[in-house]
Amino acid sequence: MPSKLPFLGPETNQFFIKLFRLALPFLFQKDLGGLKVDISEDDYCKLKELTSKRLLILPNHPTDNDPYVLLELSKRLNRNFNAVAAREVFDLDGGLRGKIFQLVGGYSIIRGGIDRDSFKMSREMLTRGENPLVIFIEGEVTYENDTLHPFEPGVIQLAFWAQEDILKLSTNQISVSQPDEGINILPFAIKYFFEGNHEQAIKKALLRLESALNVNNSSLDLYLRLRIVGEKILSIQENRLEIIPSKDDLSNSLTERIQRIKTTLFEKMEKFLGIPIKLDQSITSRIHVIRNKVDKLGLTYQEEDHLSEYEKNVLAQTKLTLKGFYNDLNFLANFSVIRDGYVAEKKSPERFIEVLQRMEKEVFGEVKLKLPRIAKVKLGEVINTKQKYEEYKSNKKDTVQTIASKMERNMREMLQAMANL
Repeated sequence: MPSKLPFLGPETNQFFIKLFRLALPFLFQKDLGGLKVDISEDDYCKLKELTSKRLLILPNHPTDNDPYVLLELSKRLNRNFNAVAAREVFDLDGGLRGKIFQLVGGYSIIRGGIDRDSFKMSREMLTRGENPLVIFIEGEVTYENDTLHPFEPGVIQLAFWAQEDILKLSTNQISVSQPDEGINILPFAIKYFFEGNHEQAIKKALLRLESALNVNNSSLDLYLRLRIVGEKILSIQENRLEIIPSKDDLSNSLTERIQRIKTTLFEKMEKFLGIPIKLDQSITSRIHVIRNKVDKLGLTYQEEDHLSEYEKNVLAQTKLTLKGFYNDLNFLANFSVIRDGYVAEKKSPERFIEVLQRMEKEVFGEVKLKLPRIAKVKLGEVINTKQKYEEYKSNKKDTVQTIASKMERNMREMLQAMANL
């Protein structure tokens, strides 16, 4: 039987953190295409004050680069942050990325299930209050600069469990590193804006995709070329999954075709893995559950020496199927909330490039289009667990859900305000 993915805790190393901070400018320029982080003086001062207290930072998660934004701010503040990352991230680059993440204070969580080790670690960190804790509350990279996935209320619940622990320690007169002023929960908005010559970079990216997909549309305008590339990707997926669209289907919006592919992929994987189909679950939650199950099954198996050749062949086929599921999960992540008209309704360079980058990730397995960007950050309305504790005690579930919903609205408002700057 497969074993449980081991929990990987923080291995904070101050010497390594100093070296890593020295390397950040090089990483921002070389690996991240020239990324800059912009925070207002007021928000910087507010963040500096909050980091001296118990703090749970809840950013949105539009790109894979968001952790670097937090690392840059921790450098400016000269304050260590702890952070949670998906367990599979720790195995990338032969485990090197995970080791680096642990050395700067990160630790793992298995998404889509109850990871007791990770929850325990988060609860202890919030109780001790030594460093700010960062948890991306959407639970998954959205690849959406303007929109959000639903917030995970379990993160808010975690903060109140830690508040209960603080109260118990205070009652028993056990000293902690921070006085009981509650845990400050901070929504933290990140939004990216591109700099430089967008059009030339967009044209080159479209040519790369068109060449890879054997499509020639260079005489058309950029938006039509983008749509045709998208339709080609969908047609390839429909053919692979034996989805035969009618003429009416082909004239329908891309949204309907994307949804049909999503439905087919979810049903295929959930049926194979024996996962109950829950149509009321968010796409993010369903991806988490599937990814968690695939990770567990694909990690280790019982010793194969005593198996027959037939059993070994069946096992090899199962592993191959699971490997293919990662590609399907990537498609679902790349096209999780993309819809027809997303670029047309607001023809900003950010939306155009965002969709192009998703297509590159799907076709090439990596993003090739990289431009200098500014990551603007904005702090939301702080909610304190001590101030809300009596309300929480009277109705725990509703209080947690209300706070999560309020923070989600606050985040949407911040992203909208940043778009209008």
